[in-house]
Amino acid sequence: MIVDVNRTTSLTIFTHLGQLLYDLSVSNDLARTLHREIELGNYLQTKRLDDVRALVTDLQNVQDYIFTEYDQWSYCSNSEFVKKDVIPMWNFDKSQPVMTKSNLYDAVDKFILNWENLISAVTKNETFIKYIKFIVMNSADFSYEYSNIAMSGLVDCEVERVNSFGTNIKILLVAGLVLLALFVSIIIGYIVMASKSYDNFWNFMFNNSQVSLIQLKREAIDRLFAFHGIDYHSENIENDQRAHKHSKIKTDINKKYIWRLMIFFVIAASYYLLTYFYLYVQCETSMMNRPKLLSNINLKRALLSRIGFFARDTYSPYLIRIFPKLYEFSSSRKIFERSVALYNEKDKEFRKKKYKKLMSKNLLRQIYETSDSSIPKLHYGARTGADFTIFEAYYISSQKSIESSYMPTFINLTREVQNEIGAQFLELDKNSKDVINSQLNDIILCTVSYSIALCILFFCYYLPYLNNESKQFTKLLILPTLLPMEEDKRMKPAG
Repeated sequence: MIVDVNRTTSLTIFTHLGQLLYDLSVSNDLARTLHREIELGNYLQTKRLDDVRALVTDLQNVQDYIFTEYDQWSYCSNSEFVKKDVIPMWNFDKSQPVMTKSNLYDAVDKFILNWENLISAVTKNETFIKYIKFIVMNSADFSYEYSNIAMSGLVDCEVERVNSFGTNIKILLVAGLVLLALFVSIIIGYIVMASKSYDNFWNFMFNNSQVSLIQLKREAIDRLFAFHGIDYHSENIENDQRAHKHSKIKTDINKKYIWRLMIFFVIAASYYLLTYFYLYVQCETSMMNRPKLLSNINLKRALLSRIGFFARDTYSPYLIRIFPKLYEFSSSRKIFERSVALYNEKDKEFRKKKYKKLMSKNLLRQIYETSDSSIPKLHYGARTGADFTIFEAYYISSQKSIESSYMPTFINLTREVQNEIGAQFLELDKNSKDVINSQLNDIILCTVSYSIALCILFFCYYLPYLNNESKQFTKLLILPTLLPMEEDKRMKPAG
C-alpha cells in the first residue's frame, strides 16, 4: 500500500499536462493579440516577444517532462497520444492547408518551431501569417481538445487503478477475517474437546474414589460380621452404587477459555474493520479525488483563456477573417457559451465538500475569501477574480464598440487570474500530497499500535495465564497416583 500511495502522490504528469493545456490555450490568445497589435500599429515589440519567448521556453520544458515521464502513465490507454500519430493538425506550409496526424511530442515540437519562426519573421519584418494560422487554428481546436482528452483519460485511469487496488484490499480484508474466524473456530473446537477430556478426568477421579470407598466399606462390613457378628444392611451399599452410577460431573471450564479467546478475536477483528472502513476508505477517497481536483483546476485555468479568446472573437471576428474557407467552428458565440458552461460545471464540482478536505485553510482562504495578491480584482479570492473575468468576457461579447484600452486591460486581468490559479495549483498539489501522506501515516500508526497492544496483551496476560493453567493441570495429573487402585473394581458384595 505504501508503494501505491507514494506512486499516487509522486505523479507529476498532471502538473505538466495541465501546463501544456494552459500553454496551448494561451497560444491562440497570444498569437491573436500579437497579430492584432501589429495590424493596428500598437505593437510593443519587446514586451510581446518576451511573452512569446517565455511561452516557447515553457513549451520546451513541458515537452521534455511529458516524454521523460511517459512511464508514469504508459499503463493508461490515453498515453498513446505521446508516441502515436493520432492528433489531427493543420499544416500551412503549402499553398493549401493540409490535414496531418501527429503525436503529442511532435505536435508540441511543431508549436515551438512555428513560434520560433514567428519571432524571427516579426523581428525581420517578414511575412508571418502562416505561422499565426498554424498556432491559432491548432491550439484553438485540435491540440487543445486532445490534451484535454488525454488529461481526462488519465484521471479515469488513476481512479480505476485506485479502485482496483481497493478491490485487492477488500479481498485481503475478507481473507484476513475468514482466516481469523477459522483460527478462532479451530481453537474453540479444541477447547470444547479439551473440556470434555477435563470432565472425563474428574469423572474418572470421582468414580475411582467412589469405587475405592465402596470397596473399603464392604470390607469393613465383612469384618464386622466375621468378628463381631454384626450384620450391616447390604442394601445401603447397593444404594451407594446406584447413586454413584447416576452422578456426572460437568465443569464448563470451556467458558472461561472461550471468552478470553473472544477478547483476542474482537481486538484483532476491530483492527481490520477500523483500518479499512475508517482509515483506508479515507485514504482511498483522497487518492481518487486528488487527480480529479488537479485536473479540474488545470482545466478551469485553461478555460479562462478560451473564454476570453472567443468572447473577443464574438466582438471582433478574427477566425473567419484569417480562415475564410477553413473556419469550421460552429460559431465563436456558441463556443464561448459552451466554454463558460463547462467552466461553471467544473467550478461547481470544485466547490464540493469532499474536495475541500484536500486543501489547507490558507489555500481555501486564498480561493474563496481573500488573496495575497496585490491585484485589486483578486482581493476577494481567486474565484471572485475568475468570476469577474467571465463577467467581463460576457460584456465584451455583447458590445459593438469598446474603447481601445479595454482589451489590453482585460487580457492582463485574465493572465493575472490565471497566474494566481497556477500558484494555487502548486499549493493544492502539495496540500493533497500532505493529506494523503498523513492518512497513510495514520494507517501505519494504527497498525503499529494494534501490534504493540496485542503483543503486550499476549505476553502480559495470556502467556502468564496459560503458564499458570499448565502448572495446575500438571499438578492434577498426580491425583490418580494417590488413589488406592484394585485390579478388579467390579467386585460383587459379599454374602
